[in-house]
Amino acid sequence: FTRGLFVDDHETVYVADYGRHKIFRWPKDKGAGEEVNVRYMEGDEDDELFAPWSICWDGQDHIYVGDHTNQRVQRFPLK
Repeated sequence: FTRGLFVDDHETVYVADYGRHKIFRWPKDKGAGEEVNVRYMEGDEDDELFAPWSICWDGQDHIYVGDHTNQRVQRFPLK
């Protein structure tokens, strides 16, 4: 289930997938989406997500994810 998304300056679309506990991106010139480099497991460790609800970008090199079930916001570098 898609819960949050944003588009960066390069017209890449980022999506928080609530049901699969993952973040995906679709670069402008590519037809397929790809996972953002986060350890995608349902969990509560620093690099894990459990029902990501929202997502935003700081305009530079990081995304912020509202990690719903863990009741926190996590920051991840964009690579």
